[in-house]
Amino acid sequence: MEEVKDVQKNKPLAGFILSLIAGILILFGGIMIFFVPGIIQSIPESIPEGAMTEEEIEEMEEGISIAISTLDEILIPLAIIGLISGILIISGAVLGYQGKNMLGGLLVLIPSVFYIPAIVGIIGVIGGALIIWRLEKR
Repeated sequence: MEEVKDVQKNKPLAGFILSLIAGILILFGGIMIFFVPGIIQSIPESIPEGAMTEEEIEEMEEGISIAISTLDEILIPLAIIGLISGILIISGAVLGYQGKNMLGGLLVLIPSVFYIPAIVGIIGVIGGALIIWRLEKR
């Protein structure tokens, strides 16, 4: 019975929770990036009647189509990177919680480093470090 309590004490719960939050947010961000071109395309439709002339709306639609073709080249790779990173971080959190601390922590830390400019990256780095770090049994 005491052995079960020791195993539960050594589980990196805080690291698991922080890493899981970071992974879910990064995964969600990657999914949301796929919607950006559609949102931008809907801008001309949301303009109230009479606010712009037909020529102005057509010019705006042309500009938007050029912007979307450029954005697709940038956003799709970013979305894919976000999806892969989110999945890796969530997998690392689960592995770390199951006792594979080094592998799980590295799977959280490596992708999280790229997101450090955002708060979610800092959360991921802290979570990954907490998964790797374990108190020694005394």
